[in-house]
Amino acid sequence: IIEPLDLALAITPFNHPLNQVIHKIAPAISAGTPIILKPSEKTPLSAYRLRDILSKCGLPDEAFVVVNGFDLKETVKNLVSSHFFDVVSFTGSYEVGIQIEEMMIKNKNFLKKYIPELGGNAALVVDKEADLELASNIALSAFDNCGQRCTSVKRILLFNSVAEEFIKLFTNKTSKLKYGDPYDKKNDLGTVIDRYAASKIKNVVDSAIS
Repeated sequence: IIEPLDLALAITPFNHPLNQVIHKIAPAISAGTPIILKPSEKTPLSAYRLRDILSKCGLPDEAFVVVNGFDLKETVKNLVSSHFFDVVSFTGSYEVGIQIEEMMIKNKNFLKKYIPELGGNAALVVDKEADLELASNIALSAFDNCGQRCTSVKRILLFNSVAEEFIKLFTNKTSKLKYGDPYDKKNDLGTVIDRYAASKIKNVVDSAIS
């Protein structure tokens, strides 16, 4: 017999604040499982708006609850340490994913279901048979959402026979990318989420150059 879980906990990242939330909420509602959502403190408004809409459509208030807190680490710790949850679903960084697992173990929740989706390390392989024009366009996905997505191309592996031509094509396209006001449709890139993210990107670039 398959029955709904008593309670689920979902923790979502900032980079797709509605899409990521729906990925967690829709299956829970479909299964009849009440769910508490902790959206990213950087982009929480989509989750609150979605909850309002679902409530107006008839979803019981206790079926979907949104929680946030001023102290991020303490909020997450209190949530994942609760014994009321049957399952914890987390999408975010590897480091935080490990911390959540450690919190659950420390608070004797090691038998609870834990579903972590911890980023990505997407590689693009370009072999000698590849359409280089198409491949260079696919590689540009590294810049989608200003690079703030786990499915962005992070590594490009090139066969020696196509490396020189591909690099020329790709660098020519990247040199034409425009950045600035994200509301200006002429721009390809806007801002990243916060100063920490900008600093992290700068450190990666500086490290690669050095």
